[in-house]
Amino acid sequence: SSLLLKPMDYVDVKGFGAVIFRRTYPEIMREGGLWDDATKLYVGWGGKPTGAKWTFPEGSRVSFSHLQYDKDLMAFQGSQIPMLGFDELTHFTKKMFFYLLSRNRSTCGVAPFVRATCNPDPDSWVAEFIAWWIDQETGFPIKERDGVIRYFTRDGEAYIWGDSKEEVIEQVPHLF
Repeated sequence: SSLLLKPMDYVDVKGFGAVIFRRTYPEIMREGGLWDDATKLYVGWGGKPTGAKWTFPEGSRVSFSHLQYDKDLMAFQGSQIPMLGFDELTHFTKKMFFYLLSRNRSTCGVAPFVRATCNPDPDSWVAEFIAWWIDQETGFPIKERDGVIRYFTRDGEAYIWGDSKEEVIEQVPHLF
């Protein structure tokens, strides 16, 4: 899975950490789940498992965690996580996602980033969030928008999008 492979781009960066989330712990550990796939991959990079975390020779880490309830978010208060990974993003609440975005920061030199997998549910908050990239008639990605980076902030529950940080700030200067 690309979600498991992406942290390996930074396996040699001391202090790099990734946390890959599923909604429940059994989804991580069940036969044929994320942990089994990680084991097949990470041993080849010199990874050593401890609990639900892999540590690599240069000190980078990939942890697996669950967020079954919104109250579980408090376990991440004060965290600094360079890579956030969500396996099946539509299974998480909007509150979970946006709270964890506030933890997506880095002191290891790698710019913080997020990766998520999903089977888009048209009734999910994720469908609204990624709507710009998806053809609303076919449900398929719009080829011309593949890989296009956009910037956003939220003003209450509204998403404010732009093609640059400056464009977003111009739309809602009261937030900045």
